[in-house]
Amino acid sequence: MLQFDHLLHAVHSPEAVRQAFTDAFGLTTVDGGTHPQWGTYNTLCYLGLPYIEWIGVRDEATAAQTEFGARVLAALRVAESPVQFALRTSKMDQVAEFWRAKGCAFDGPVEASRKRPDGTILSWRMLFPKQPLGRGFQLPFLIEWGEPDEVRMQSLVDSGALPKEQPYHLGAVHSVVESLTAFQARWAEYFPVPLLPVKDPVRGQGLVAHLGDVDVYFWEPRAQEAARVLALHGERPFELVLRARRGVDETFVEGRQLLYGLSVRVIRGE
Repeated sequence: MLQFDHLLHAVHSPEAVRQAFTDAFGLTTVDGGTHPQWGTYNTLCYLGLPYIEWIGVRDEATAAQTEFGARVLAALRVAESPVQFALRTSKMDQVAEFWRAKGCAFDGPVEASRKRPDGTILSWRMLFPKQPLGRGFQLPFLIEWGEPDEVRMQSLVDSGALPKEQPYHLGAVHSVVESLTAFQARWAEYFPVPLLPVKDPVRGQGLVAHLGDVDVYFWEPRAQEAARVLALHGERPFELVLRARRGVDETFVEGRQLLYGLSVRVIRGE
C-alpha cells in the first residue's frame, strides 16, 4: 500500500517559513537537518506521519550538481513553491522489481541520511521515477523509512516533533496539470493506485488518489488560482488542506492563506 508521506516546499529560508506556519496556525514545527550530498537543508511540520518539508539550499554549488538540488534551485529562481510530494512504502524492493518488469525507467533504491539537530543520524531509502526536469508534473518518489510506522510515530512523539495536541492533520493536497488524460497515463505507468474522477463547481473535472489518510487531487487550470500557478511555475502541487482536530477551541476560523507560494486552506474536521 502506498501512503502520502510528505510535501516538499522549496523556500529561501526554511527557518522563516517554519516560524510563519507556527504563528499562523499554532502548529508545532521543528528543525530537520542538513543533506550534505544535495547541498540542502530543511525544517519540518508533522501532521501525524504525513508532514510538510520546507527545503532550502545551503551549498548552491553542490545542489547544482545533483538532480534533487537542481530541481530546488530551478524552482527558487522563479519563486518559492511546492515542487513534489513523496509516497511512503514498506516494500520498496518489490516496487523496484515491479517497475523493472514493466520496463519503467527509474533510479534507485538510493540510500540517504541526514543529521538531526541532536547529532543522531536518520536514514531512509528512496526510489525515483525517471523524468526530466522542467515544467511538467514531477511524479512522486517513493520513500522507505528504516522502522515501522508505529515505531516512527512514537519516536516523533517522544522527541516532541509531533505533539499529542497538534491542532490539525493533513487532509488533502491539490495539484494543477495541463491535461488530466495525459497525466493519468503517466501516473498509471508507475503507480497501481487508481485516479478516480471528481467534480468541483469552481475547479471543474478532476482526479483524486486516496493515499492513506491524505487525498491528492489533480485539476486542469480552470480555476483562476490553478491557472496562475501553471503559468508561473508549471504543473505542480499548489494547495494543502489542514483539517481541524476535534477539540480545537471556539476561536477556530475556516479560511485560506497564501504563505511563501503555498495556499493553505483550513477546514473543520468531521
